[in-house]
Amino acid sequence: FGFKNVKVLPASLDPGIAVIKKQYDNGSLDGYPITPDIVPLQLFKIGKMALISMPGEITTVAAKRLKRVVLKTLNEVEDVVLMPYSNGYCGYVTTPEEYQIQCYEGGHTLYGELALGAYQTEYEKLALELNKPISSRAFSEVKPLEYPQEVIDKRTNWDH
Repeated sequence: FGFKNVKVLPASLDPGIAVIKKQYDNGSLDGYPITPDIVPLQLFKIGKMALISMPGEITTVAAKRLKRVVLKTLNEVEDVVLMPYSNGYCGYVTTPEEYQIQCYEGGHTLYGELALGAYQTEYEKLALELNKPISSRAFSEVKPLEYPQEVIDKRTNWDH
């Protein structure tokens, strides 16, 4: 929200602000971001098909653009299937144009108007690695932050 102290935000403006203030008060926001900094991305190749595994909802036009990058980059692939909601959740992925008009999907694109471009870049890198012989592939093993059960409980049970 751009505030270091969420207590100054009026909860009456939006029910979501009230929830975040309650989470702030119960300590569940201490040391753990509301929005993940790292999200799990996977790209699989099965025969002539590629599977894009991503942790968000992607609009139709954004999906077509992402599929086009993988189809163009990954050797010997004729079809690309997108599997949203995989291994996590980070809101919507829209085109920059969709983001600009700020309808529901654009307003819930947590990483901003350049999110699709970032996903395209990362999936292109994964596709280039899959094009290499198995012995020379180098995939990043950066893992998303794991939230302790205590933090999850505080964030999901608002009566504490």
